[in-house]
Formats: sequence, structure tokens, C-alpha cells
Amino acid sequence: MQWYDWVLWFLVLYMTLGSDFGLNWLTGVSFGKRIDKNSTNILNKIYYYIWASTDPMAGPLDRSLVDDSGVTAPINKKPLAPAIVAICQINAIITVGLEILILVGMFTHGPYLRPAVFIFIFRGLLEIVYASQLIWGKAGIRGWALVSYLIIGLIPQTLAPFLLAVRFATSLEPNVLWWQWIVFLVVPYGIFAWTSIVSYKNQGERFKDYVG
Repeated sequence: MQWYDWVLWFLVLYMTLGSDFGLNWLTGVSFGKRIDKNSTNILNKIYYYIWASTDPMAGPLDRSLVDDSGVTAPINKKPLAPAIVAICQINAIITVGLEILILVGMFTHGPYLRPAVFIFIFRGLLEIVYASQLIWGKAGIRGWALVSYLIIGLIPQTLAPFLLAVRFATSLEPNVLWWQWIVFLVVPYGIFAWTSIVSYKNQGERFKDYVG
């Protein structure tokens, strides 16, 4: 493989091990369980500190009730929302299967590689939907929590699917055309930017309704 194929391969491997398999299968989130700091599962502790402690959609509903007593408050044991469970299950089953096909296919250039890459685009779109809710929804993460999520979550987990589509859109051999950058990078990130602008404006409108 070319050096850029290796970069893409490791990005997909990062998603597979770090998120789509590791997070969804080994912590219980695909079964509706929240990431719990006090869990006996060591992976729960790891994911709590690197991500879920600042994410009320998958971590604690009330951080003020999280302490070092080893006892988890009942409110923080409530199951995940159905939409989050659905995203986790999609990533646990469909996405992991696609990632395995892509990881193998990038070595073998099998006929299944390009269809898998095109389907994999939806993994990036799911991450954009999740990010929009995490940043502009009730969670409203800001500061270091947002920077951390961008670095370990949004950026690599959208770049991998979109760059794969750019790479393999026309053929298995390197043959990137100008429109591929627009369709597979500018358009999806443009939608995220558009969503952010609308959400930022709506936050201001909601604030005016609240105080007025």
C-alpha cells in the first residue's frame, strides 16, 4: 500500500479498536448502559475519564453526584436514550463489519472494498449528528472537554470515512478527481458548519425567550 493508504488504514483501525468495537461492545453502551466511573469493568473507567465524564448523553446525568465513594447515584444509572442506544448498536454491528472488510480489503483490493467504503460514509455522518447534539444540544460541552472530543472523536472519526471515499470513489488505483473533494469533504463538513450556525442562532433565540 502507498503511505496515504497506510494512514487511512490506521485511522480505520483506530476507530475499530477505540470506538466501534471497544466502546460499543466491551463497555455495555450498545445494551443501553451508561459509562460508569465506579464500574468494575476497567474499560468503563478508561472511557469515563477520556470522554464520558463530560458527556451527559452517555456518562453521568448529574456530575455533582459523582464522587470517589465507589457508589453510583441512581440518577446516573439511568439507561441511555433510545437514539443513543440505536447509534451504538449500528456502530457495534454494521460499522464494525464494514471496518473489518475495509481493513482487509485495502490489502487484497477485493471487489467488496469500494461498496464498503461508500456505505462507511454514513459512519462519518452519524458522528456529525452525534457531535451536533453533543455540542449544541443539552450537553453543550465547551472548553477542554470539547477540544478533547474534537481530537479523539469528531475529527478522526469523520476524516477516516470521508477520506476513504475520496481515495476510492473512482477506482482502486489512486485517481482522485477535483469533484471528489467537494462531494466527500466540503459537503459533509459544510452541513456540520450550517447546523452549527443555525444552532448557535437558535441558542440566542431561546435565551431571549427565556429572559423576555
